[in-house]
Amino acid sequence: MNNILNGVFLSTHPDQIKNALYEKLISNLNTKTLSGDDVKELFQTAKKWISSTGSKEQPFGLKLLAKLTPPFPFIFNNTFPTKGVIDFLKVELSVATVIPPTTINVIQTIVSLKYKTSGITKEELNEILEVFQDCFENAYIPFRKQQQLVSLFAVFMDIFYALNGSSFSRCTQVLQTLLLWLTNLSIEPDIKNEEYNEFILGIIKAIKMLWGTEMSPAIVNITLYSLFVIASQLSPFPALGNILHISPAVFQSSSVTSVLSNPQLKEKEIEDAISHIATFPLTSSNSSWVMSLLNGLMTTHKFSSLASITLHSISNLLYQLYYPPLWKGAFKVFECLLLGFQHSPEAFHIIVPLIPDLLKYLGKLVVEENTVKESSEEIEYIPIEICNWVHKGKPTNTTSEIHTTFPASLPLKKLITDLYFLVCSLIHYHTGYPELYTPLIATLKEVGEFVSSVDGLRNLNNPNEELMKKKISEGTWLGLSKEKKLSEWDWSSDLDVRGRGVEGKGGLINQGNTCYMNSFLQVLYMTDPLCSSIISFPNKTTELLGELQRVFSFLMLSQRQAYTPKSFSKSLPLCYRSSLQQDASEFGKYLLDAIDSFCKKCDIREYSDLIPSIFGG
Repeated sequence: MNNILNGVFLSTHPDQIKNALYEKLISNLNTKTLSGDDVKELFQTAKKWISSTGSKEQPFGLKLLAKLTPPFPFIFNNTFPTKGVIDFLKVELSVATVIPPTTINVIQTIVSLKYKTSGITKEELNEILEVFQDCFENAYIPFRKQQQLVSLFAVFMDIFYALNGSSFSRCTQVLQTLLLWLTNLSIEPDIKNEEYNEFILGIIKAIKMLWGTEMSPAIVNITLYSLFVIASQLSPFPALGNILHISPAVFQSSSVTSVLSNPQLKEKEIEDAISHIATFPLTSSNSSWVMSLLNGLMTTHKFSSLASITLHSISNLLYQLYYPPLWKGAFKVFECLLLGFQHSPEAFHIIVPLIPDLLKYLGKLVVEENTVKESSEEIEYIPIEICNWVHKGKPTNTTSEIHTTFPASLPLKKLITDLYFLVCSLIHYHTGYPELYTPLIATLKEVGEFVSSVDGLRNLNNPNEELMKKKISEGTWLGLSKEKKLSEWDWSSDLDVRGRGVEGKGGLINQGNTCYMNSFLQVLYMTDPLCSSIISFPNKTTELLGELQRVFSFLMLSQRQAYTPKSFSKSLPLCYRSSLQQDASEFGKYLLDAIDSFCKKCDIREYSDLIPSIFGG
């Protein structure tokens, strides 16, 4: 038989005839009639053919090997000793150039046959994995080589898992490199989306193999910690979000606690990591992880970090609202950060110019019925298309590709209703910027009228003020951390019941970040002409001025050492009731304007120019 095969090989027949002869001879080969010498010669022929990279005989060498190995495993393992396979792998995997696909097939076939014939030991397999580890130390090899390594690694991991169970502690380097490959993934024009998606799925499969079927908490936490470290140092490509996406929610609490309390991570590194993770494609799974991280910061009162994360990620989160598969997860984080950032309008003002285009886009989708399909099921993984969208930010054009390729994770009507109400609430809260808000308010009105014919969207232009106040109040970061809000803390003490000292002066008790208000009230109280005029105001004043009279009266007449101006605080606009620090000069300007406005409308002449007469201007 070997002579016949070699005869065909040396013949001058056309390739088509040769291939047909090889196919027939190998398929009809009766291994039971072969002598020991015949078998050895055929194995050598198969080895010669499969070693000829790119030859026409190579695929038939593999077929011959597959035919001979089951009945003659001993001869197969002698012909292909494991040391020779390892040396071959070292050569092929160590270079950065792409391995020919036929060589990949040879490696996969030989390793699989050695496993099936018990021709590879645990020690030998560990040696092979060390070869992979050496190769995986290079995180910047070409994408095509990465593809091949991931494919080959999956073959070896199948075997490794079968031999060693779930003991993957030696593969930490491989795991970290897989994460880096997703982090540094770059889009090349000659590579199709299908290839990128196959690569992403290959990495997901490899990482799940590393975790094992029992999902060892140790290796899962190592994975998540590695991801966190990478995100703290680099700006990852959105494909890295796949790792959080597949990470079981059961590990959220332990992993988040472990990361946020890790002494090796500085506060700035934690802040940078979460800032980058918050810009991953926010599927429902990823959103849940991000919210756990944010709640961890809230619980430990890391409000400056939360503010920094908000400013870094808020624009990206708004852009994610263009993409239906991310609506649910992205809006949840978007709303949490905006509502929590109450000490300043800065975060909201970053996105104010961006909101009109988004509202118009969503309004158009609402009117164009049946353009967006909905699904309550989470996507299996985050494909390269979504990664590209998020990486680019705002879409250059809102074509049908965006809202028809993947189903929406949230009903469109609910998204536009919640977004509309959120924007109205923030405009109501961060008052005093008419020039900035005018175009946005015009768009809100336009979109509200545009979608008014759609059931469930007829009252967008009439948001309930009390509900808006409630939305703002419940959205504080302290509120979300399930702890008492500052305004609910008992800041009173025995100062408001003890008698005054020998100085005879009364103080104002801090209600939680109200020092800016207390100090300005004391300044006004100590301004005698103003204080006496306010106390003597007629009965028919505004609620605010009535409460100001109460404060001055307590400071002047009460025997208490200090007074808590709670009712005065409640008469102020919402922004001064959030229990967050405010600017004293801005508060003073607001209060003086309120007094001046009342005085100008007052019928009593002596009050009409009260503020200018005391302060000038």
